[in-house]
Amino acid sequence: MEAENSDVESLFLVLDGLGRKCSLLDRPHTIRQHSVGSVNTLPCHTDEECVEKATKEINRINDFVFVQLHNLRLYQADVAHGDRGSKDNDEKLCEVMEATDRNIYHLYEASPVNTLFLVVTGQGNISEIRRLEQACKTPEDDQLLAREVERARNALVLLRVKE
Repeated sequence: MEAENSDVESLFLVLDGLGRKCSLLDRPHTIRQHSVGSVNTLPCHTDEECVEKATKEINRINDFVFVQLHNLRLYQADVAHGDRGSKDNDEKLCEVMEATDRNIYHLYEASPVNTLFLVVTGQGNISEIRRLEQACKTPEDDQLLAREVERARNALVLLRVKE
């Protein structure tokens, strides 16, 4: 699968070209977009299903297992379309974060010794950016949108070799 930018190549395509065994666990629409070569694709409908299937894939012969968790993004989308200041939202955010932590912990625990384990935070709150894009009417709105887009580009990568 070639990316639109000819200078960019899919990680899955590179690994497949090197004869590496890879598994991709994600939502069905993402699986369709990134499925290439002999990459083993496992569509999942929930984060919990992804973790359950991934723990099995981790213990098979794989050089790379990619799992994308969506609950936080889905929560952000819900908040962007609903009440944004509710105390219930704070409690729900804590629940989502705790569930995400548990899921990451289960994936880490399932990984064998000497696994390079990466946790990458994503693209920021895309739902909020889409909401702002639709609401932009003034130069001040455009400036707010530009700040949110720049903030959404920031990410955090955590890595550890499991001992």
